[in-house]
Amino acid sequence: VDLAAGTSRYLIETIPEGASDIEALCLDIDRRTLNHAHLATGERRILFRHANALWLDEHLLKLAEKVNWKPNVILASGFYEYQPDDVVRDHFKKVSRFIDTGGLFLGIAQFKNPNRKLIEKVGRQQNGRRWILYYRSPDILRSWLVAAGFLDEKVYADRWNQYVFCVGRKK
Repeated sequence: VDLAAGTSRYLIETIPEGASDIEALCLDIDRRTLNHAHLATGERRILFRHANALWLDEHLLKLAEKVNWKPNVILASGFYEYQPDDVVRDHFKKVSRFIDTGGLFLGIAQFKNPNRKLIEKVGRQQNGRRWILYYRSPDILRSWLVAAGFLDEKVYADRWNQYVFCVGRKK
């Protein structure tokens, strides 16, 4: 499952066309982006659905229980840097409840974007509000992963210190 998936270009480029052993469910709130992504999917088993990534417990958890299904991998990239701390901590907990036992969670957040001032000055969210980027240290994100119930957590910045990768397995 790719949360706040956008066009999921990285999945489209990674999953080979015609691969029958890989499925992806990509969720995003922007229908235009999802339509664009769907057109680029080709013969890949990627399903795009309109959904708010913050509503895991209200919608997806109920669906997973109804059809007796839980994802074994959840990815969230380009999402957490736009959310305040309480939302991210809560979201980590929701992901932990949604993912299957032993499942892998990969959350990616910006850490030190050199364009932060420009983004915050000119960027706008879909609701018209200014974009405000929330940067968090790897240590803070690691503590939230542990509090959410993930094991084997690894949290590290890329070599440019621009992105933080949060990886954990569900207990």
